[in-house]
Amino acid sequence: MKSNKRNAKRNTVIASCATMFFVMSNFVTTAVLAYIFQSYADVGQSMLLLIMTVTPLVGIVTSFIAGPLSLKVKPKTILITSMVLIIVAGAIFVFGGGVWSYGWMIFAAALSGVVAGMVSTIASSLVTAVADDEREAGKFNGYVNAGMQCGALAMSLFGGLIGSFSWTYAYLLYFLAIPVLLFLIFCLPDEKIEQKTVISKSNWRQALPRRNVAICLLYALLFMAFYTFSVDISEYVVTAYHLGSSFQAGIVSALLTSCGVVAGLFYDRYAHALRRWFMPVMSVLVLVGCGITAFVTGSLAGCIVGAMLVGFSKTAVAPYSIGQIARSVPREMVPVSISFLMGAMNLGMFLSVYVVNGLSLLGTQSVFDKFLISGLIGLLGFVFSWLLFARKGTTAAAGK
Repeated sequence: MKSNKRNAKRNTVIASCATMFFVMSNFVTTAVLAYIFQSYADVGQSMLLLIMTVTPLVGIVTSFIAGPLSLKVKPKTILITSMVLIIVAGAIFVFGGGVWSYGWMIFAAALSGVVAGMVSTIASSLVTAVADDEREAGKFNGYVNAGMQCGALAMSLFGGLIGSFSWTYAYLLYFLAIPVLLFLIFCLPDEKIEQKTVISKSNWRQALPRRNVAICLLYALLFMAFYTFSVDISEYVVTAYHLGSSFQAGIVSALLTSCGVVAGLFYDRYAHALRRWFMPVMSVLVLVGCGITAFVTGSLAGCIVGAMLVGFSKTAVAPYSIGQIARSVPREMVPVSISFLMGAMNLGMFLSVYVVNGLSLLGTQSVFDKFLISGLIGLLGFVFSWLLFARKGTTAAAGK
């Protein structure tokens, strides 16, 4: 009996990590964006850019839906459906890219958003549900977010490499979902997330107490800075400061993601030590990382160090925030609470383009302004997280 339970837990964690590989599938689009624009040169600029914004926008909506849906539909069914959708999206890009109308490309990008919103919520909810205690849940969520960063690295690195032959071929990476789909069908336990009480309108508020609202706001705030760093680092290296070509920019992006993988794999080691200072320290990493990148522009060293600090923080805040969200609500409401957190993440990424770019209009509209603003967001995150977690009288410890 114990062996069966252990196998079920192992398969759940593996399945969650494997499906999270596709949450950042839109990184393929980022890698081949210039080629897509060339293929659809007759399409208006605002319509062209929609292929980048539709994924996080749809992700916001589906993140909020995924948690409540998991209480009615088996998570296994949701994950299987998500893998089918990412395969369909890949097929549209591969066979229709440059041939079918641009509306089909937008539709495929929207499917990627559905997958991102659903999987990010369900995978985190599943590993939290099977964990024996809060510390093990944090460790599992670290693995899950490491899986997401591995996907981001593979999508951007290999997407750009394969896309140099033909941008449509880059989306063959979406077909890696086929073996994951088979694993889900045959190995993932076919169980619903535990629900001991009937969820009514009167107790829906349990899923989002005031403290969890504050955590979601902090999460969205930090992801504004994370997303700006990821999107603008290529312009920083290639055109703003002429520190190298797209190859050097790719190395910096790879380091950003690789440090995130390390942060996820070893989360349990440092989270227990930092306890209530965890989020303030991660916010300082954002502040310092963006600050170094903004001011140390004479060589690649500045943005490399900045990318490593920001990349580490980006992955580390996820399992900690999930743990804090989960401990504040009844067990049966955890999926709903996590859906709000994932929605906040997608909202932060979506707003990043408008808020950071909008504020940069007050200055020179340069890449320097964007990284400086992102650093100030890290400073704001430090103050916010200190008030929420670290000051005396608050209770927040990852390892308690």
